[in-house]
Amino acid sequence: FIQKQIRLKRRRSVADYSQFAAVIVEVDVSEFLLKVVEKDRSGAVVQQWQGAAGMPPHMLPTEATQLLMRPALWSSFVADLGDVEAKNALGACERLVASLFPAISGPCDIQDYSSYSEILSDGSAALYLYDNVYDGADLTTCAFDKTQQLVTLSIERLAGCNCADDVGCFRCIANPRVEEASSKRAVLKLLGVIRDIVTSETPRLTESQRDSTTVFVSEEPCMCTRCKTTTAKGDRFCKNCGHK
Repeated sequence: FIQKQIRLKRRRSVADYSQFAAVIVEVDVSEFLLKVVEKDRSGAVVQQWQGAAGMPPHMLPTEATQLLMRPALWSSFVADLGDVEAKNALGACERLVASLFPAISGPCDIQDYSSYSEILSDGSAALYLYDNVYDGADLTTCAFDKTQQLVTLSIERLAGCNCADDVGCFRCIANPRVEEASSKRAVLKLLGVIRDIVTSETPRLTESQRDSTTVFVSEEPCMCTRCKTTTAKGDRFCKNCGHK
């Protein structure tokens, strides 16, 4: 199992709505081994090994488009669905949006970009589309100007899928890599709220210089309470053992 973590460094462009924002950001994406699981042919777990086993994390400085749901919007969504279903819907939304990204960017390889979603410490929820290229290649930044188109395509894909179950299928939101099932109804609700906002409101646009030295997360080191590995202050997980 690979754990991802994104550290926000700079915001370059912001389209700010009342409860939502599309942002071009510069980030550091860290990937580290959380555990290794061996399974038999039936899918049953044979054995597993916790921790990174000495493997160093992989860190990629790159650029991304961040789709940010403000705390008020995300908290109302959680109140309606519950913590678990809301989080599962966010992950399913991430996978669906990422799968349709080439429809707005033009032809590109699926290994040229990746995605991530998380609940932030301030109570907001974020979805990232980022370049799998060192320092970025201005690929996923096109989602900043095409957020409405990307969200609309995602809704059409999900609503038009002919699978019968609410958990969806591999053509829409089902994820073979996770055990937690999501809900087509919940994902449609989340995407529908975002679409309503971006189609009915005029965003406030702000831009900063690309060479700005403003850094949003301190790099002051601290120590993991479990394995005593030195980590950065802004890290949500220990890169060595995965402890929160």
